[in-house]
Amino acid sequence: MKLPDTEKQQIDFLIERARVHFGDRIKGEKVYREAARQLLKDRKEAQGLGHVRPGPAEYLDLLRALSELHPENEDDQLHALAKIRDFALRKNPEEPRL
Repeated sequence: MKLPDTEKQQIDFLIERARVHFGDRIKGEKVYREAARQLLKDRKEAQGLGHVRPGPAEYLDLLRALSELHPENEDDQLHALAKIRDFALRKNPEEPRL
């Protein structure tokens, strides 16, 4: 699935798709938006390293995890996102550190 051209369009597109899947199981606009920003950041990083970029499927998987782990409220979902964002959208294992 090809994402739109600009970052704002990409974020809006991702949020629109996610709302179809999750509705009110994601507890706020901030969660949708922050997860989308993280996806775009990881896509840029992966591209720079020559890796496969995460896409909308990984974004939806991340939101699914947040909705199941913390269905109660936005703050809990944002807190969980901050804890798992360093690895949740990575499609490639990090190179071993020496």
